[in-house]
Amino acid sequence: MSGKPECVDYFEQVLDGRIVACKRIKQLAEMMLDRIEHGYKDWHFDYDYADRPCRFIEKFCYLPSGKLGVPFVLEPFQRAMIQVMFGFVDSKGNRQFHEVLWVQGRKNSKTSTASALMLFMLMADGEGAPQCYVSATSRPQASLAYGAVLKMVRQSKTLSKRLRKGTVAERGEDGIIYDANMGYITPLTNQTRHLDGLDVSFALFDELAACTNRDQY
Repeated sequence: MSGKPECVDYFEQVLDGRIVACKRIKQLAEMMLDRIEHGYKDWHFDYDYADRPCRFIEKFCYLPSGKLGVPFVLEPFQRAMIQVMFGFVDSKGNRQFHEVLWVQGRKNSKTSTASALMLFMLMADGEGAPQCYVSATSRPQASLAYGAVLKMVRQSKTLSKRLRKGTVAERGEDGIIYDANMGYITPLTNQTRHLDGLDVSFALFDELAACTNRDQY
C-alpha cells in the first residue's frame, strides 16, 4: 500500500485530539502505534493480513437494517479495531490475538460488524471446515446476529450464490452452509449441557455484559 495504514492515522488523530477519546483509548493508541512500528515479541504488523477482513466486508457485505442495498462502509474506528485484531502475526502468519472484548455504545453497529466478520471467517480466512457460532444469553438474542448474517447474504449476489441455508448435519441445527470449504454458521442454544464437542473457528458472544455466569463462556 502507499501511505500509512488507516489504523495508524486513526490512532494518531486520537492522540493529537482530532478524535475525541477517553483515557483508555488513548492508552491503547500509544501501545498500538509502538507495536505497529516496532513489533512485539514474536509478532509484527502485516497490513495485508490486517486489511483483508475490511476489504471483504466493504466488497461483499450490505447493512442488515435501515435502507436495504446499502454497502457496508466501515467507520474509521471500526477499520482501526479490525486491523489491530487481524494485523499482528508471527513469521508463519499465525495471529497474535485470539480473543477480543469489544465494548462500545449502543446503536454503533456492534452486532452488524461482528456478523460481517463472521462471514469473512467462514469464507475467506483459509481454514477448512470452519465452525462459526453465534452465542448470547438467550436464543432470541443470538438469533439477532444470525439474522443479520442472513440479511447480508440475501442482499449480496456474490454471497447468495455461494452460501445456502440448511441443516448443519453434525449439530442438527439450522445454519448457513458454505459447501466450498464445508464450513457453517449456526446459533447456539443457551443450554450449556448441549455445547460439548464444539471445534470452534469463530465465536460471537453478543451482549456479553448481560451474562450472569461464566458457564456458557
